[in-house]
This record gives sequence, C-alpha cells and structure tokens, in this order.
Amino acid sequence: MGFNGLMRRTLIALMLLAAAGQARAEGAGLAEGAVQAALRPYAPGFTTCAERQRALDPRVGGKLDVAFTIGKDGRVSRVEVLTPAHRRTYVAGCVDAVLRAVRFPRPTGEPVVVPHLPIQVGRPEDAPPEPEPDEDEVKPPPPPEGAKPARAEVARKVAEVVARIKTCIVEQGAPAAGPPPKKGKKRKRAKPRAERIGPVVVTLTINPLGRAEGIEVIAPAHPRDHVAGCVAGALIFLEFPGSEADTLRFSKVPLPKL
Repeated sequence: MGFNGLMRRTLIALMLLAAAGQARAEGAGLAEGAVQAALRPYAPGFTTCAERQRALDPRVGGKLDVAFTIGKDGRVSRVEVLTPAHRRTYVAGCVDAVLRAVRFPRPTGEPVVVPHLPIQVGRPEDAPPEPEPDEDEVKPPPPPEGAKPARAEVARKVAEVVARIKTCIVEQGAPAAGPPPKKGKKRKRAKPRAERIGPVVVTLTINPLGRAEGIEVIAPAHPRDHVAGCVAGALIFLEFPGSEADTLRFSKVPLPKL
C-alpha cells in the first residue's frame, strides 16, 4: 500500500472512530462510554466495508447511518439502515454483519437501542486522490493455495457464521414499509417472502494471525449487493486457524445453503 492509500485509510479510520464516539445508547442499560469502547476495535472492519463499496460501485457515497439494538446477551439483535440510499447495498450488509461480531457489555434490564451510528462511505473531501496505477510495477505473486486439511477447516469455520449471515440478509433485504392504509380500510399484512439466494462461493486469504483478507464473493447474482456485504462482514473478524508463517489463499470455498 502506497503513502496515499495509507493516508486515506488513516483518515477514514479516524472518522469512523469519531462516529463510534457519537454512538450513544438510549436508556440506562449500559454505562456511559461502553458502546464507544466496544466499537473501537471494529473500526477497521467498517473501513474495509466502505473501501470495498467504493471499489464495487463508487456511486454509492455519503454517510451511511444505522441504528441498532443491543440484546440482553450483549450481542446486536437488530440493525436498521436509516439512509434510504444505502438500503440493500454492499456496505449496508457488511456493516450489519460486522456489528453482529461486536461483543458489548450485557445491558441491565431491557435491550438497549443505539439510534445513530454514522459511517462515511464516500471519499472524504480532504482525502488524497487515488494514485495512478504504475504499469511497470511488479506485482507480488499470489499467496500459495491452502492444503486440503486447512481448506476443510476454513469451510467449517465459515459454516459457523451462516446463521448470522442469514439474519443479515433477511434484515437488509426487507422491503421499505409502504404508505399507511387509508382510514376505514384494513390492509392485509403480506407475509414476507424468503429471498432466493443461489449458491454462494467465497475466495479469501488467511493471514498468519488467522484473519481473513481480500474476501471476494463469487455469485452471479450477488457480487455487489447486500448479500455479498453480509457474507464479507461476517468473515472479517472470524478467527481462522493461522499458519504461523505464511498467508494462504483459499479459492472457491462454498457456503452452506443460504
């Protein structure tokens, strides 16, 4: 990563840390500052979500604003995208899944609602421009492919978060509420239809610390939408077995049926 890229990531990370500082819980179930403290280690995940969204579709910009609920177990139980322009986008699904990886302190009493968490998606105005690609630059060779036993272990770890991915997909894929019914008329509540998700395959690399990098979702219908975001966000902070020496590549790892 060049100097400009490093500066850009640093600026975005600082903005996300500031956003975490703006996230305050409604109610007395969590101590002051507990939400911000729990979110800070996950700021790099939000940065990755935003950067990947720009790479997939730079037209999606501005600030993504989400509200979320912290359940009695300290886990996020519900995420709501407040900015209409970001609904069903990659970044919305990715942020949703990252939030579900955060372990908050358990609230006392009822679940706690955090009404606003703004995340910068578009390029900050003061960020340096992207450097032009150097055609003569020698690219490093791709990481070696993981052996069959390691591949099976990676597939097993991915399967552990399928329930989280499904919840994220259903949540982010929910259609916006329609206009209220007119007085005197009762409108039947339509049953939510399950979204059809075809086979989903991912390609990723696992660094020596056991963290996933370069997550790519291979699915003809879902390379850029909230489905891909939910998958990627759920894998960012998943703990894989590290190789202790090398970064290994795992291409075409299938997910269980979504």
